[in-house]
Amino acid sequence: MSPTPKPIVVGYDGSPDADMALDWAARTATDTLAPLEVVIVGTHMDPVIGHFREHDERLVDEWHQRAFTSLEKTGVASWDVAVRRGPTVPVLLAAAASAGMLVVGSRGHGLLLGSLIGSVSQHVARHATCPVVVVRPPRQAGARQIVVGIDGSEGARAALRFACTRASDTAESVVAVHAYRAWPLPVCDQPPPAGLRVARSRLSGCSPRRRRLSELTSTRSTSR
Repeated sequence: MSPTPKPIVVGYDGSPDADMALDWAARTATDTLAPLEVVIVGTHMDPVIGHFREHDERLVDEWHQRAFTSLEKTGVASWDVAVRRGPTVPVLLAAAASAGMLVVGSRGHGLLLGSLIGSVSQHVARHATCPVVVVRPPRQAGARQIVVGIDGSEGARAALRFACTRASDTAESVVAVHAYRAWPLPVCDQPPPAGLRVARSRLSGCSPRRRRLSELTSTRSTSR
């Protein structure tokens, strides 16, 4: 019996990038049969007026309805839309504490707290205890390849494992890339041997050991 997938948490603020993040998370939840949790971060109570600002509350209600309507049209088996209050980053990190991944847009309205979505995505990517996906507009519609940067670190190995797990659910291909700087050398026909050896070593050290993941993954080294 397969273990129950951990939930996918997505931060939502009604912006176009948040809509893309919600769509990506919903498609991933459908592919993996994972439950989907949409988190809308509302403001604190205003200490001056003693209640939540009416304009902010209208926005939260609007975003809640938009997310609800959008998810009703998907094939996600289990989902929920919740409003939580507090500072944006801590709220999202707490919501994703036991999640399989946290999904956010790259830009947005600011989640009502005056902070740019860009800074939110950077902070959650640094501090979340689960993988973080920052959804951006696709450059090529229908792209089916996952590219993973490899540098020999545990973080890179974790990223590769995450990519291969996703690829096994979606049938996407995975390319592991290690880039190294080629120092200026006299003109010759051979590539810089030291950098190339390190690149190959790091790629081979991060190659998946299970047969299924090996079938999904190719490796590539690049000099610049």
